[in-house]
Formats: sequence, C-alpha cells, structure tokens
Amino acid sequence: MTVLPLLAVVGALAIAFFASGSGTCDGAVPGCGVLSNTGEIPVTIEALTVDADGEQVRSEYVAAAGTRALLFGETSAVRVDAGQCLRVDGGPLWSTASVTDRVDQDAGLWYEIDGWGARVKLANGSCPSEG
Repeated sequence: MTVLPLLAVVGALAIAFFASGSGTCDGAVPGCGVLSNTGEIPVTIEALTVDADGEQVRSEYVAAAGTRALLFGETSAVRVDAGQCLRVDGGPLWSTASVTDRVDQDAGLWYEIDGWGARVKLANGSCPSEG
C-alpha cells in the first residue's frame, strides 16, 4: 500500500523537473528558488525578467535579516557593496559555498544567485562564518 503514494511523489517530482524549463525559473521543483537570509542585515535582491515585448525589466526588493524571499527573476542577484562580504551556500542542496569579499574594494557588485536559490549571509566588514 505504500507503493502508490511513493509513485505519486516520484511522478510529481519528475513532472516538476521536466516542466521547470518552461517557466521563468530554474530548479527541479515548481516555481522559483528561495533565498534565505541568515545574516543580521538585510540583503537587496535584483530580479531581471523579460516582458511581453521582449524588453528586460529590472526590479529590486529586500529580504530582511532572518527571512526568506522568492527568486522570481530569470536572473536574480544579491547586492554586495564596498566594505561588505557575502557568503553564499547555493546549488541544488545548498552545498556549494562561495565568498564574495568586497571589504577592501572601492565598488560593490551584484552576485548572481542560481535558480535553485541559496542561503546567504551578508556582513559589513569581515567575512561571515558558515550558516
């Protein structure tokens, strides 16, 4: 009797995996990736989408400290200003870690987040530790 529910779950995940390419987001689950802000300061997210006329539309929104936000852009990025450092745990299982260090830089940048989403931690000054 447990085989039918298991087959239903596997079927739903398979459909989501193959159908995910038709939307505006990547990833193997329906909808978009999620950004989890585990830091103590808010992060600014940039979403780039394409409108019906084929024009690129840019929008920004903020994920407060300790919150989650959907990544709805065809491309999504997090702002890292001069004097800040960003730790990102991303990829399918949030198992790929990277650090963007702008502490000693004169300019900031946008750090692209893949469609799987990520756990991020932004800090002023020194780079944040894991988690």
